[in-house]
Amino acid sequence: MKIALLLGTVALSLGAASAPPQKVDLLIRGGTIYSGTMAPFVGDVAIRGDKIVSISRHANVTAARTIDAKGM
Repeated sequence: MKIALLLGTVALSLGAASAPPQKVDLLIRGGTIYSGTMAPFVGDVAIRGDKIVSISRHANVTAARTIDAKGM
């Protein structure tokens, strides 16, 4: 039973990992992010329209425009 549950979880995880990238207007890549709830980290901020749609260590997105914020 535990093995079946583990295999099911792994299968679902693999499917989610291969999801196609979402389209965004702007990607700010590799900047230092201060979230206010955890220690600062280097990551990406994805924006569509006037909304932030993703903050992550590595955004899986296709962007119309990208800003390299490395070192900022």
